[in-house]
Amino acid sequence: MIEYIDPRIIYTDPPKSGLNENEKNVLRELAAKVQHYAQDHKQEEKKKLWYAHNSLQRIRPMVLVFPEGAWLEILPWDKMVCREEFYRAYEWAMRRLCYRFEHFDDDFVIEPVIEVPLVYEITPFIKGGASFIHMDMKDSGEGIHQNKILLENEEDIRKLSKQEFIFYKEESERNLCLIREVIGDLIEVRSYGYMAPDTSLLRQFIEMRGTEQIFYDLYDQPEWLHEVLGFMRDSTLELLQVMEPCLMKTNTGNDYIGSGGIGYIHGPGSDRALYQNSWGFSDAQELAGVSPDMYEEFATAYHQPLLEKFGWSCYGCCEPMTDKFDIIKKCIKNLRRVSVNPWTDREAAAIALLDQYVYSWKPAPTVVTRRFDEEEAGRDIKRTMEIAGGCVVEMILKDTVTVQHEPERIERWIHTAKYIAEKGYA
Repeated sequence: MIEYIDPRIIYTDPPKSGLNENEKNVLRELAAKVQHYAQDHKQEEKKKLWYAHNSLQRIRPMVLVFPEGAWLEILPWDKMVCREEFYRAYEWAMRRLCYRFEHFDDDFVIEPVIEVPLVYEITPFIKGGASFIHMDMKDSGEGIHQNKILLENEEDIRKLSKQEFIFYKEESERNLCLIREVIGDLIEVRSYGYMAPDTSLLRQFIEMRGTEQIFYDLYDQPEWLHEVLGFMRDSTLELLQVMEPCLMKTNTGNDYIGSGGIGYIHGPGSDRALYQNSWGFSDAQELAGVSPDMYEEFATAYHQPLLEKFGWSCYGCCEPMTDKFDIIKKCIKNLRRVSVNPWTDREAAAIALLDQYVYSWKPAPTVVTRRFDEEEAGRDIKRTMEIAGGCVVEMILKDTVTVQHEPERIERWIHTAKYIAEKGYA
């Protein structure tokens, strides 16, 4: 799996130096361990559970953890053996897999494969803006920054240009060969052949316009805002057509999907690498504070034609969804997974989602980031199951920027959640 903000996506330039004997041995030892751990019978059992879960079969709630920033405390980046960051990213990835197997008894699946991301670029809507790249989970996250405002006034709409997709085939093959040369005789090494543009749109708009300014635009110049978002939507629709022939796989296997979840699902034609056989995702965290009507007009209405190109859709991340369920169910016809975050009323979510959608519950990360009270965590989990016992529930702990250097907090949360989940939906 290529996790959210995985540094393997960032380090795509060729390494400036090779591996010494010790570094090579470390990578090979890690690859052998991953291969061994992937053979554990629990991996196949968890895959079957995910297939059933994503098909809305209520066997038991799924429990999943993505430590994200807390990985830096668990496995410090600067403590890796490999000096060259390209190789270090793979060392870190394999160490994370090994640590998961040895410490985290959640429903994360370890497969006998190491994936190498394809190298590609999606150009920005305005020259001088940031190309579409992934954040890097090893960034300490200290401080904030504001990009230069590129859409300063209404006339700047003329600066907009359609995004272009650039696929670096030679670089992709080079990176694949480099990793295969080191560990390919110990474990399967293959390209991670799925890629898609950002279909949320608002994140990119904010980068060009600024976080605060969009709220003035909603009131002062809604027609102009519609014009910009319409241009972005149409450009993204074209981008989907351009990128689809380059797909090598769907994201319906051991893939990170939506704002958390694993993609295992069977569908008609799922063996063909097309977006219609894949998961789509949109969210609108930037409009968390607007009315449901405005949310539909400026967010969901623009997501709808994009998500229609996919087989199943995940919707929402950290924005409150309490009063928006009817809107997204009406607009997103292939809706399958909905984020139920700490700012969303759990009872409203249960009433809206029933057993027709995946109830993707995200507990507040403060359960492990600030302090850890196992009894309090247990009460929170039990309360969710009391409320959502008739739904298709997954419990996903993420956005954990720190665990105060106590990773056992995550282990204990998993133990508590699994104990409750194993009781099933009764």
